[in-house]
Amino acid sequence: MGLAQIRSTAFLIDIGGDDSYYLGKGTPGLGEATYRKDYSFPSKLTPYYYYAKSFGGFIDIGGNDKYFDYTDSTKTISTLSRNNSQWFQPSKTDSTFGADNFGIGIDIEEGTIPELFWWEEE
Repeated sequence: MGLAQIRSTAFLIDIGGDDSYYLGKGTPGLGEATYRKDYSFPSKLTPYYYYAKSFGGFIDIGGNDKYFDYTDSTKTISTLSRNNSQWFQPSKTDSTFGADNFGIGIDIEEGTIPELFWWEEE
């Protein structure tokens, strides 16, 4: 669900409707870009990881959405992802933030996301 792993780009875009999202507790997803040590420190055998980028994006526009973490059959309301909010994964305060590794989740009520128009030609 919009999870970028091992230097990739992944998006989940949902427009309209009430949605429920379930992730196992501690499971990456919902606009996350997972981190590996070789993203910050190049390896002689695999320099690609150091020079490439990762971008995970999760966008939900519209609806009354619910986000849950679950362990076995027990579900709890997510503390990170919420209706009408924005989150970064990794967060800007996380030790794994940076290294050309970007993850963002956005849930908005309606309209457009201005950041998606950065690349539009004028």
